[in-house]
Amino acid sequence: MYSGLVCPVGKHPLSLDGGHLVCENCGASFPINDGIPELLIEDARLPEGINSIADLKCMKEKNSKK
Repeated sequence: MYSGLVCPVGKHPLSLDGGHLVCENCGASFPINDGIPELLIEDARLPEGINSIADLKCMKEKNSKK
């Protein structure tokens, strides 16, 4: 059902983990509410050890391409 969805920052695949979709590259976790994925980076749960969106691997890769 959620195949083909990608991380809104790095465009890497997302994997289903319970009630969340998790980026396979940076580990950001996006909630699914009432069957609808919320793919706003501001709504993401950050992986352990990451304190801000700017520290996500996908964000760093995106910024290095500029």
